Amino acid sequence: MQGWRNVLMRGKRDLPMHRYPFTLVRATVLDKEGRPVFKRALWLIVLGEWRREISLVEAWQAYGPRFDLEHYSHFGKQRLLLAVYRTPDVEHKENWSHSWH
Repeated sequence: MQGWRNVLMRGKRDLPMHRYPFTLVRATVLDKEGRPVFKRALWLIVLGEWRREISLVEAWQAYGPRFDLEHYSHFGKQRLLLAVYRTPDVEHKENWSHSWH
């Protein structure tokens, strides 16, 4: 795992990214023999005030639950039709969608 702290990006007039430093993490998963499991490394960024206090390992570990949520959302929109599900009862929709993850 590699990391770079206080990285700045060039911004645009309406989005001054140079004002928002972040930590950039490059994670490569290796097998028992030390060979990469995936073709490409995973790139993560850590933003906000706490970015200085979060280690690279903690950033990687925090991505696990996020990965699950992102894939659930993708699956829900494509297979469960969550993007087009309509009901006047918001509580019913929330209960139905939360029961799947």
